Amino acid sequence: MKAKQKKNSAWILAGIVILFVGAASYFYIQSQYDVDIPNTLNPTGGVVYSAADIKNLETYFINRVKSEKSLSTFTYRLDLSELHIRPDSIVADLGCGTGGFELRLLDEGIPFGGVYAIDIDKLSVDFLSFILSQVEFAGKERIVPVLSAFDDISLPPESVDILISFNAKIGMRALENPLSDERLKTRARFFTSMKKALRPGAKVHIYEPLEDRGRPYPMEYMIEPYNTYGFRLSEPPEKIRIKSIFNPDYAHLVFTLGD
Repeated sequence: MKAKQKKNSAWILAGIVILFVGAASYFYIQSQYDVDIPNTLNPTGGVVYSAADIKNLETYFINRVKSEKSLSTFTYRLDLSELHIRPDSIVADLGCGTGGFELRLLDEGIPFGGVYAIDIDKLSVDFLSFILSQVEFAGKERIVPVLSAFDDISLPPESVDILISFNAKIGMRALENPLSDERLKTRARFFTSMKKALRPGAKVHIYEPLEDRGRPYPMEYMIEPYNTYGFRLSEPPEKIRIKSIFNPDYAHLVFTLGD
């Protein structure tokens, strides 16, 4: 009986330690972004920002670079050389969020011809647009934030050499449920617009977590929508090991348009 109580106590203690470490890590991450960001980020809507707002956004941007490096977040764990970005390459970042990939390109001075930073979330696009308008990084003028639609990538025809997507789950289904007929139609329109935006020989790099809410997410689910709409794997699938309690391992899939 006493041995069982000791074992239970050990498990409880281990749980408390894990919770403490998790909470400490969370608050550390938050501290790296601890600046007052304006609540309304809509630079195209005539919002007037004070000097303090602008300074805080600059501080946020600089702190974000430092914290993403020190925490080795997913974007900073990637070997960007495998994307084969040339000085004249036009890159589309599908699901850019607030610009983690763009931030790394600028911070490391990686040469590129241009980047379309695409997202369906207007706040993210406005936020990235405003930061780029205020901070000083060489090459920032070649980054174009794009507000897209669910069914349209919103890019000119044959404008992209390299398309990347980090954890956007484009056209993929949940573990339990297949896509509805309406979602399938939306997906078809989206992939049609994506194909039109790619130049001949363009590569599509997809990075997706191999877990969905704690359960394994099969690579077959990631590959299926691309095969359906005329893409083919051009390289063997790669598993990227993310040694972090915050991130699952990722799949890296590289597609080209089939013949």
